[in-house]
Amino acid sequence: METGSISRTLWLALVFLSLFVAAGYSDDVPVKSVSVTNKIFDVLARPVQNHIAGAFGAGEMSQLPPASDPDLTKALNEHLRKILLKKGDSHFTQEATGRRRPIEIKGFELHGPIASLVSEADRLNGIQQIVLFSAKGSAYREYDSKSGWGKWKSGKPPLLSGLRMQLVDKAWQVASSPLDHYRID
Repeated sequence: METGSISRTLWLALVFLSLFVAAGYSDDVPVKSVSVTNKIFDVLARPVQNHIAGAFGAGEMSQLPPASDPDLTKALNEHLRKILLKKGDSHFTQEATGRRRPIEIKGFELHGPIASLVSEADRLNGIQQIVLFSAKGSAYREYDSKSGWGKWKSGKPPLLSGLRMQLVDKAWQVASSPLDHYRID
């Protein structure tokens, strides 16, 4: 690889990072839906992201579906009902393995959709789009049959991560989720 191409790739990476920061992205800031800032970021950053991803052979960024896509919303909500139960201002779930302890979560939010890379292998497998949703929580506690509800802990339960949704043959499906770790049943 030539020195010029390394510095060009580094320069593009720095441009991408500065666009990312300029758009105000933070993993700690709630983003309940696709805001105007995200749309602007998506338009400005997509060519840079695609160029960097292409340079590493990673694929191209997925198109972002409309925030009100009824098919995406339906598939997402159907899946979330298997994981969480909302009661008042709390969400409840339980461990899917081990002791199957109930868990109460305060301030639960799901943020997204956020466009993700679609690789050549993904495309060959019929995947047209990939979007991510991240899970947030302000506090949670676990129930123990001997001692009752435990103390509140900051954040969300471990492994209660987000979801990866993919569009295959014009139908949204869940590609990965915390359903293996948490479920209501």
